[in-house]
Amino acid sequence: MFKKYKNCFENFKIFNKSVLNMPRHGFTTMNIMLVKALAILIDGINIDETTEINDKKLYYLIHKYLLKGYDESIPNYIVSLFDLTLQEKSSINKHYDKVQGRKFRHLVDLMKCGDY
Repeated sequence: MFKKYKNCFENFKIFNKSVLNMPRHGFTTMNIMLVKALAILIDGINIDETTEINDKKLYYLIHKYLLKGYDESIPNYIVSLFDLTLQEKSSINKHYDKVQGRKFRHLVDLMKCGDY
C-alpha cells in the first residue's frame, strides 16, 4: 500500500504533507526552550481566570501583546509565527488559519502534553 512512498525522500514529503501534515520545522527542532518562551509570553498577558481561551483566541491575544513590544530573548521562531504587520482581528485570524497558525497549534499541543 505504501510502497511508492518508501526509499524516496520526495515521495515521503508528499505523504507527510498530505497524510501526516506536520510542519518541517516541527518535531525535530521544537524543544523545551520554545515551549518555555511561549509560556513566558502567555504569562505576560492579562487574562481573566474566568475567560475561556481556545488556541485561536490565544494566538490573537499573543499577537496583540507582541504588537506592544516584546523581550528580545523571545526566539525568532516564536515571533515568526505572527505577522506583526497585521492589525485587524479578521486578518490576524486569517493568518492563524494558514501555515504559521498550524505551527503555533503544534507548539501549543506540545505545551498541553507536558507538565511544564
